[in-house]
Amino acid sequence: MEELIKALVESRSRVIALVPEIDGLEGAGVTTAAALACADHRVLERFPNGISWLSMGADSPEAVRDQLVDRAFEVNGDPDSDTDWLEDLPAAGGLVDGSELAFTPGDGLVVLDGLRHPYLPLLVAVIANRVSVLVTARSSRGLPEGTLVIRLPAPRWALLERLSSELGVRPGHEPDLRDPRSRELAVHEVLSAGLAGLKLPGSVARLMELGVFADDSNIPAGLVRLLWKRTAELEPLDCELTLAGLSALGLLSRAPDREVVMMPEVIRGYLRAVPAAGELGGLHRALVEAIDEATHTAFSPEDVTYVFSHLPGHAEQAGREVAEVVCDGTWIAGKVHHFGVTAVEQDLMMAGTPMAERLRRTLAQSMTVLERPELTAPAAATVAANTRLPSAWDSREGR
Repeated sequence: MEELIKALVESRSRVIALVPEIDGLEGAGVTTAAALACADHRVLERFPNGISWLSMGADSPEAVRDQLVDRAFEVNGDPDSDTDWLEDLPAAGGLVDGSELAFTPGDGLVVLDGLRHPYLPLLVAVIANRVSVLVTARSSRGLPEGTLVIRLPAPRWALLERLSSELGVRPGHEPDLRDPRSRELAVHEVLSAGLAGLKLPGSVARLMELGVFADDSNIPAGLVRLLWKRTAELEPLDCELTLAGLSALGLLSRAPDREVVMMPEVIRGYLRAVPAAGELGGLHRALVEAIDEATHTAFSPEDVTYVFSHLPGHAEQAGREVAEVVCDGTWIAGKVHHFGVTAVEQDLMMAGTPMAERLRRTLAQSMTVLERPELTAPAAATVAANTRLPSAWDSREGR
């Protein structure tokens, strides 16, 4: 802890990364350590413009780009600063030269918590906006050259210790923490026995249902409420209480700054492995139908991003025709608005019907016009409060 505080206060590097001593170990306590360090009076004094936190987790760079820009502006300290860099962020996978990190750190700090992807272009965006960056991650791989890396000792695995304590089960053999497969087996053993003995069958059932969400994204809290309303008739307050109970057991956490549920990959893997194929198909149908019927619901930016990214896949898993979703005019307009023509083309290729192919060719021919700067959509974070997701099947009779 003291090493991290000293680095934040004294380091001349723009980017500091806190990672576990054991490469790749999730749930090692780096988020807790970072939060404690950022609350230290020396760190608070070092960053008079403030400290802004962004929970990243499983979300892709595209899903959090706007939030990251917002966090950078919060602590930039110069409301009249040049914003031309926003129009020309580096392409995904772009490299950062270590010399770019050697400038005097800014007086504001952005914490990127739970980073799983390289996120190099996003780091560049923050650096260009003259702020300092603290990254928490499970590995230092993929970080820019010149990043100051601090490794947190992990004498015991915090994730496993908490699960074992809360569920009252220890694995038969202590895992080799350097072996991902050994770690996975230990956690799955604890979950299998511990959840079976938990006297909260409703909460366990709700937890298992979260396995339906795509594992390359955080789980949007708004969609959890829709799903649980569909499967168990839970009202929003009941959903919040259920999430709080599961969080107290160490099975998931609520992001402090975003409307998402975050869950360790090893637990999500268990949830995906347990339900039978038929049960999982039913969950996909429940989620698709819940979204389809929520046409008068105000969605968070996370809900909007997730639905436009993953609804076609859920529809396919539910046994629905993907074309019914992606060929709908409202869907196409909304997704072009949020994600651009290329993303819609990918949806239409997935549908694979003659109608989808005709629409794809038409969009490709119109790409130059549709992606003109003056037609570019405002950030999802700005418009999501007034967004209503399209009901893909309401228009079937009119086709």
